[in-house]
Amino acid sequence: MPVPESHTKTLEIEVLRQITDALHRAADRGDRTESKLDDIGNILHKVDNRLTVIENNSLDREVERNRVSIANLDKRVLYLEASNLRREGAMGIVEWGVKNWPAIIGFFILIAIILEVTGQINIGVRR
Repeated sequence: MPVPESHTKTLEIEVLRQITDALHRAADRGDRTESKLDDIGNILHKVDNRLTVIENNSLDREVERNRVSIANLDKRVLYLEASNLRREGAMGIVEWGVKNWPAIIGFFILIAIILEVTGQINIGVRR
């Protein structure tokens, strides 16, 4: 079973830290000669640089993943807001019609009467 990349990086960092601690303990015991201490110092410097590079690379990847996730979420939010506005607009028209139905029917009856009186349409109500 493959190990996720985040776990692999964590394990690498932990191994490097353990090596660094072991080298520090060896240097502290004083059982090395001066040249060995210089070698240990150089190794510690390289390990420290490697840890910095690993942590920076993983942070860069994490930041990029977060940017992509945020962009995707922004698209979804814009779509949902537009959908919500369309629904509210449609419901607003329906609510307006329900509140004003007597006036709307009266308006159409008035138009029909005017057209009947002017002779433009024949509704059949005239005698």
